[in-house]
Amino acid sequence: MQNAINIVYSDFSRRLNKPSDWWEYRLDIFKNYTLNSLANQTNKNFWFMLNLRDKFPKELMSKLDTILCNFSNSSGIPHFYTYPDDIDDLPKRARMHLPESEYIFLTRIDSDDLYHQDAIAEIQTHEYRHRGALVFQKGYCYDVENKRLQHYQMPSPPFCTILFPREVFIDVNKAREYMNIQGHDQVFGQMNSIALSENKFIVLIHGKNNRSQYFKNQFGRIEISELEHSKILKQFGL
Repeated sequence: MQNAINIVYSDFSRRLNKPSDWWEYRLDIFKNYTLNSLANQTNKNFWFMLNLRDKFPKELMSKLDTILCNFSNSSGIPHFYTYPDDIDDLPKRARMHLPESEYIFLTRIDSDDLYHQDAIAEIQTHEYRHRGALVFQKGYCYDVENKRLQHYQMPSPPFCTILFPREVFIDVNKAREYMNIQGHDQVFGQMNSIALSENKFIVLIHGKNNRSQYFKNQFGRIEISELEHSKILKQFGL
């Protein structure tokens, strides 16, 4: 990853109109699972960026600030916010926070999912390519309430990294034109993609998911013996 900065980002509120207690619960999931898996990375040479939209309750902003400051202080991983509803915000924040680089590797993680401890290290073994994408297609699904673990796979899940020239990344319109896709499910088929190694992410099922569910007897959803759970989960900081 020559002359590039790796940013791991999450869209936290994504225009979800939920009550304050729902958001408090999700903040705890975010802190204890998602951020913990990032703090557990063997390669901590990346930035964390939280896209915060206007549906997030203002009364919980102090708690979110504390969570992210504690994360950065304990892990050494710097963080910053962006506000995607303001089209001029990303270039302003990038200039304010990020050191100079030729490229940006933008790695997505949803705010209730996890990466394996070696995921970032693997991403950073790759070099920039035009409209490049790095995709983890196979991982796990973990039902934390019922202690169930299964294999999980998708052709183009949200566990992906888009490779941008810096000047394209910080311009919202240029970035959209560069990607030329409608969502993460089109990344692998419509960008210059590489499939990364297996078992490097967890889709977490926790009782207040917005979409994800724990299904049995579906493609790739193979149950894993409880005897193997501890060894696997430890690799995600659990």
